Parts: sequence; structure tokens; C-alpha cells
Amino acid sequence: MNTLDACLPTLQPLQFFVALYNVLSVSIELRQEMFIPYWIKDLSVYDPYYILPVLMGVSMVLMMKMTSTSPDPQQEKMMMAMNVLFIFLFAWLPAGLLVYITLSNVLSIAQQMYVHRIITKADRQKAAA
Repeated sequence: MNTLDACLPTLQPLQFFVALYNVLSVSIELRQEMFIPYWIKDLSVYDPYYILPVLMGVSMVLMMKMTSTSPDPQQEKMMMAMNVLFIFLFAWLPAGLLVYITLSNVLSIAQQMYVHRIITKADRQKAAA
């Protein structure tokens, strides 16, 4: 597997990130609307406490650990460095975009755990039979 094959799946959600960023940047209806009181007061501005970028980074690292199949330690270090870089790159993006990315990562983690549980349960049933 070369580097291009590893980067292609990350290009697919990029178009949604750009579209959501544009919506949050120009949408008048979302300006000054309370989302979570005392924390996220406006989805169209960045998180003032930087909690969402850290949560997004943690969810990205967990997802990487669950789905990474690369035996190459150099590639794993690069993927970890990219996750840390994303924390700093996304820190000043609108909070709505970070909520979307974080929730998407958490749902992907839950899906991976569910599928893994089903596969191990099926393997145990095959071994018992």
C-alpha cells in the first residue's frame, strides 16, 4: 500500500468539511445562536476554550488506533503527527464544523466496536462448532 492509497479515503469527507465551513461562515441564521450555554455560544465562531479541537484530536487518535493496519512504525508516527497537526489547524475553525467532525469520529468508533464485537462473536461460534 503506497501513500496515495492511504490518503485517498481522507479526500472524500473533505468536500463536506468545505461545504459546512462555507455554510457556517455565511449563514445569518446561525449567528449569535446559543448551542451549549456557557460554552459554545455561536456555532459559526471557534471554540473559546479549545475543548472541541482536543476532543476531535482524541477521537481521531482512537479511530486511527482502531483502524490502523500498518505494520510500518514510521507510517504510524506520521499518522499520529497528522492528528496532532489537525488539532492545531482546526482550533480556529467554526465550532459547528468541529462538532460535526467529532460526532462523525465518535459514531465511526462506535461502529467499529460493534462490527468487531459481531466478528469476534461469529469467530467464537465457529470455533465452538
